[in-house]
Amino acid sequence: MINKIYLYKRYYGIISYSFKIINNNLEDKFLIKIIKYNLYNGIKALIEYAKVRDDLLKIKCLHDFDISLKMLNVIIKLGYVDHLIDLRTYRIWQSKISEVMDLMAATIVIHYRKNKLVIL
Repeated sequence: MINKIYLYKRYYGIISYSFKIINNNLEDKFLIKIIKYNLYNGIKALIEYAKVRDDLLKIKCLHDFDISLKMLNVIIKLGYVDHLIDLRTYRIWQSKISEVMDLMAATIVIHYRKNKLVIL
């Protein structure tokens, strides 16, 4: 069921890339722990999104997912600033996250319009 969600597939790409980088390039255990925590929170929010039927609950799940993505974005930026992540890796990671954020934002807008809610 959830494998058919395009958003999930794109996020799975982030998870795969993240684990490749974590296993091969990162040595900072605290940074690894925070990245994994936010990746797991993101996938949890997407699984909840796929399971619930109510559109308002779906929007809440997508907002939780958005928070996880933004946290991941900040953590990766800090890793780059602290020279724990190289520029090429940082740019690829940011590109993947940005793509998923755009998809997620479009999905939220669809649910808002479907329920005739106002986006602030």
